[in-house]
Amino acid sequence: LSEMSLFYHIPAMSLKGCCWQLLTANRHPGFKSGMHVREGAAPAEAFMHDGAHLDGFTGSRVMAELAIGLMQRMVQHVRTIPVTAMERAIAGGPLPAVPMFEGNFESMTQRCFVSDVFKTCVVSTKGFVWRNDAREDGRPKWGYVATQPGSELDIRLDTRADSRLNNSASVTLQILHLTSYENMGMARVSCITGCTCQETTFNGNRVGGRRVSLLMLFDAAPLTQSDACVLRIRVLP
Repeated sequence: LSEMSLFYHIPAMSLKGCCWQLLTANRHPGFKSGMHVREGAAPAEAFMHDGAHLDGFTGSRVMAELAIGLMQRMVQHVRTIPVTAMERAIAGGPLPAVPMFEGNFESMTQRCFVSDVFKTCVVSTKGFVWRNDAREDGRPKWGYVATQPGSELDIRLDTRADSRLNNSASVTLQILHLTSYENMGMARVSCITGCTCQETTFNGNRVGGRRVSLLMLFDAAPLTQSDACVLRIRVLP
């Protein structure tokens, strides 16, 4: 991470540099690494909530403080030593012609479309409505919702990877959708115009396990690159 920061001239934070000794000691409240809150550890004791996620009272707070501390130091630095014209020119210049990692070129287009940004990609709806599907006491869950088989949602995307790679290579599309133990079904994804892909199907119904509703990422079949790829999501019977 430090080498990448130096290569691209960007600031970086290091959780290892911050907390390695505390975590390996495994005895300080909030930095105990041998337990998880989800497994019964008391809040504000364990650093991790589970095996993959930081706990909100400890690990996530540390990450937030690292970011806040970095920004505060940068503000103090430019107040003490103003940014020069040369530094501004370097910051606004192009990325290195040869990336640090082979093939890791900058993206040509926006890659993540969620919430209101996703609405700008929708070109046609049939049976889908944009609504908040959360309960009254829950956090907002805005998205397109359909309740009838045959409902269709057409989406137009720029699927080009970047300007320096072979445009004949296929790309992977991921769809974020809600899954639940009730009132959910299956949908089919297909390419309509501008690009090609194999039809794929994803299931929004969760069978067994905990009775919860979760957001899941579905990997659709590889599709060709295009500046105007139109995909259709159709609810199945």
